[in-house]
Amino acid sequence: MITIHNVLLAAIAAAAYCLFVFASPVGMCLRCLGRRRHRSLWNGRMRACRSCRGNGARRRIGATAVHRFYWIAFGNRQRELRREALREELRDRSQS
Repeated sequence: MITIHNVLLAAIAAAAYCLFVFASPVGMCLRCLGRRRHRSLWNGRMRACRSCRGNGARRRIGATAVHRFYWIAFGNRQRELRREALREELRDRSQS
């Protein structure tokens, strides 16, 4: 049975996961455990991990979507604020 409490709990959990993914979008590779290499089952040699391509890390589920949403919603505003600050600084330099 779906109640308002369950819906609120799910919304809070989703928001917490979005904040976590925004703060830490990359996690340890689950196949090689971040070591970048794993032992081949065929001949026992150490090889670069195919799952992370020898990087040792993987993107978390939803990381790309969260970061795209952030840049669409807030990124342009921050860029405009920086540009305005630079314009004011240039005006101050030219006037003095």
